[in-house]
Amino acid sequence: MKTKLLALSILSLLLALAPAFGQAISGDVTGTVSDPSGASIAGATLTIQNDQTGVKYTSTANSNGVYRFPNLPVGIYTLTSSATGF
Repeated sequence: MKTKLLALSILSLLLALAPAFGQAISGDVTGTVSDPSGASIAGATLTIQNDQTGVKYTSTANSNGVYRFPNLPVGIYTLTSSATGF
């Protein structure tokens, strides 16, 4: 009887915790910087700031205007960009 109760308790605990295993702790932000005509802006500087912590990360767009911020902690962010002439 005690063994069944213990097994049932462990199973219940595992089932209750199962949704927590699917939670992400980081993510990537990827995009393309372009002007109003749709032309990519190579070399643009991008800054992404975590709104809760104030931590900032920077990236530079490649020759196709593509940027990436890998492994960002989960949170709400503000993204800004700047480039010469814009």
